[in-house]
Amino acid sequence: MATVDEYASILSDAIVKSRMTGFAGRSEIYSCARNTIHEHFRNIGSLSDRRSGEREIALLNTAIRVVEEGFYSRQRSVSTAAKGRQMGLNSDVSTEALLQTDSVTTVTGGEFETGNVQSRGKSKQFIANVGAGTLVNIIRVSLQLVTLPVLARLLTPSDYGIYALALPTVSLFIILADGGLGASLARESENNRILWSTAFWTLLATCCLMGVLVCCSGFILASVSGEQTLVGLMALLSASLPLLAFSIVADARLIRRGNLLFHCGADLCGLLTGAAVGLTCAFHGGGAWSLAAQYVSSLAVRALILNIAARARPHFEFDISTLSGHLSIGGWLIVMRVSDTVGKIIENSLFGRLFGADLLGSYTLAFQLVRFSCESVTNPILSAFYSHAVRHDASEIARIHLFLSRLILVILVPFAVFMSIIAPKILPSVLGGQWDHAAGFVRILLLPYAIAGASWLSGQILLRNGIVARSAFITVSVNLFRVIAIASGIWFDVVVIAWLLAISFVIQAVAVTVVVPDGAGAEKAALLRNFVSILLSASVAGGIVYAIDSFSSLGWPTYGAEFCVGGLVYFSCLFALLKKTLRGDFQALMGIIAALKKA
Repeated sequence: MATVDEYASILSDAIVKSRMTGFAGRSEIYSCARNTIHEHFRNIGSLSDRRSGEREIALLNTAIRVVEEGFYSRQRSVSTAAKGRQMGLNSDVSTEALLQTDSVTTVTGGEFETGNVQSRGKSKQFIANVGAGTLVNIIRVSLQLVTLPVLARLLTPSDYGIYALALPTVSLFIILADGGLGASLARESENNRILWSTAFWTLLATCCLMGVLVCCSGFILASVSGEQTLVGLMALLSASLPLLAFSIVADARLIRRGNLLFHCGADLCGLLTGAAVGLTCAFHGGGAWSLAAQYVSSLAVRALILNIAARARPHFEFDISTLSGHLSIGGWLIVMRVSDTVGKIIENSLFGRLFGADLLGSYTLAFQLVRFSCESVTNPILSAFYSHAVRHDASEIARIHLFLSRLILVILVPFAVFMSIIAPKILPSVLGGQWDHAAGFVRILLLPYAIAGASWLSGQILLRNGIVARSAFITVSVNLFRVIAIASGIWFDVVVIAWLLAISFVIQAVAVTVVVPDGAGAEKAALLRNFVSILLSASVAGGIVYAIDSFSSLGWPTYGAEFCVGGLVYFSCLFALLKKTLRGDFQALMGIIAALKKA
């Protein structure tokens, strides 16, 4: 057994050697230290098990504390006591948790410099996560634009129809099998080995059971529809459920560590593999099997890469009591997802029955355009924010919550205002004259949906703090409101219904923001000031765009001029209203760019 001095010497040497990384997270530095310890002391593997190595853990924790105190004494901006509280260095913390601490350190001549570097390091990782997510989104959309026309030529409408019969059943079982554990698990330290193992075995058993049920449902669907192909097709699609079990836990580990690059890489590889498999099968006459093979192969590759990246295997340990809190949170998440799914089915059914298939098609396309426009911006930010939130305290979360809400609104609100003005002209010219009604829906729904998109950050804060019941209540209530709004089409025309749906998005945004506990997120007054300033600036710019659009009919050159002039007016007004805030944002951005250049 090593002494404290021996451990401290090994750690210090490993950290100094890591200067070659230039700018590294402490998780990387201490991983290097851990590997060094493995080389020197063969029995160190038992350190991750408290029950078999508590004395060894205490020695190594003491050594880590010695090393920490050594380099903290050399920096001036951050107090040792405050940092000690942040890291929670005590004899009860396991080695693995300490080795995965998320703060950032640079190494210069064997000494450590912290302070602003820590903030830049976190910002660097956050921007990398957002950038990777955005890139994958762009590739996903581009891939769909390429593959969908090709598959449409290789497959028949009957093939798509058979697959459409199968996929909703699989999707419903996936919602139930997940149990919401993925998002909830990311809140837990990886040191809690028995919890992670229990979660894996529970998910695997549940998903395998759901897979059997999916297989059985194939016989029912085939009997009802008369399409015997569904029996084999559902059997193939049932493989997606066990693959889901292997993906969820590994993905949660990566989210917990704050590095979503592997997550995005797994998504990208899955997309590319699925597209290749689907096109190959379709080219060889695979029919509906091509779509099923595309779906399953994508999940298989994603699961494989996530598990390789997570570098952790489940242990043969099980204690269902450790999941009690997570099952409660997961239950509320399932309620939200089922409410969204069922609500959307009822909405579409009512809309089609009351207004006909043509208006339903226009509404569906318009809603897809609205979702795509907004979620292309919000989804990468939401993923990175949640990964950041589960690893940092409330003050850090509140600061970045305010910044990201402002960022989303700064991008989406003017875009929504400008598109609401020119949508009646630009959409028919792109999609054809038969989509005039879709342009009307876009004009009404785009801005409210953009406002709701910014509020989803508050939903992530509720999830991070385990207050999911509030989100679930809001989601169910809003979905019920939307169903009632569409049902009121018995008395009102479709324009009134569209405005009622728009109001539902605003209600959801306000409700989710208000229910966040004080101190858990950004100050509500600050959020309101930002929103009012951004909306006012966008409205002034929108007036200019409307004036240009009313007096000019040159087509695309006019649209380009409108966006340029409107953007200039918008940012001028915004800078006048939020001068100090935007200047601080700009300085922070320049600091991050400087840190990226040094990396």
